[in-house]
Amino acid sequence: MIIDVAAGVLINVNQEVLIAQRPEGKHMAGYWEFPGGKFEAGETASEALHRELNEELGVEVCDSEPLIELVHHYPERSVRLHVRVVREWSGEPQSLDQQALAWAAKADLANWRLLPADGPIVNAIVLPSLIAVSPAVPVDMDWEQLSAELTALLKQNVNQLHWRQDAFTVNSAPSTAAQQQAERVARWALDNGVTACLHETNIELGNAWASRLGFSGLHLPEQEVARLEAVQVDRDAILGGQLKWLSASCHDGKAVSRAEALGVDYALLGTVQASDSHPGAELLGWNEFASLAEPAKMPIYAIGGCALNDATRAKLHSGQGIAAIGAFFRS
Repeated sequence: MIIDVAAGVLINVNQEVLIAQRPEGKHMAGYWEFPGGKFEAGETASEALHRELNEELGVEVCDSEPLIELVHHYPERSVRLHVRVVREWSGEPQSLDQQALAWAAKADLANWRLLPADGPIVNAIVLPSLIAVSPAVPVDMDWEQLSAELTALLKQNVNQLHWRQDAFTVNSAPSTAAQQQAERVARWALDNGVTACLHETNIELGNAWASRLGFSGLHLPEQEVARLEAVQVDRDAILGGQLKWLSASCHDGKAVSRAEALGVDYALLGTVQASDSHPGAELLGWNEFASLAEPAKMPIYAIGGCALNDATRAKLHSGQGIAAIGAFFRS
């Protein structure tokens, strides 16, 4: 039996998140969590959350929106977490259930002793709704032109970049020119507050070069995730603590399951709509995207033919947002 639980991510004007410590006598006492509680008969996730936050914190929720839904299996029980973001409420949160309360900066959430089920929630809180995926960039592209393209991303409020480069998709050491270009991109990202992840078809090569050149993460194609599953390698063994993010491309439910088993932080799922970069690809459509994203244990981005205004549509279909090439890179 799976217990349905509503959890709220209350975010204040300082962009801090409210967390509560489970009191003595409760299951998993001492751990911190996002406030909420079990559904009552006939309740929706929104109704359950609004009632629970009133009973637990004494606040009246003005509105909430879905963030992520996931199932977690504890030895004693299984829970389905319906997580919603709350930005507006009336009243000051109070401890009405003998729980300690704290406001935590988003970047510090991973340092708190949160419930084991809450890792994907932290990722969903921290990750943006837009990811810009570069075309496979030639190593001889003029830096002035390239930096202008990158700077244009900032005007679109993009702070997550997946960097693809011709020389980093051949399973061999990149040339000096390729290294220099990639290092410049990583430095530009760091200087502008952008998280940059390197695309690579080979995990060993990608991990080494991403770390060495200053990237924050690594993105793997579906085929590499399948290979890693066959040799039974997990996320920690891959990254070795050097990189913050690991993501993967997925095209169906089996690939999503493989990515989950590997322990990736988020996945790009598509092709959702007709795309110039993948002409003739089999399309998922939004309903199929939602059917795969909803039960996933990690944030899922829609990719393939997505425009900027599709980010909201993706969220309505259980996604984190969109990843795109054409919506961000024009030349």
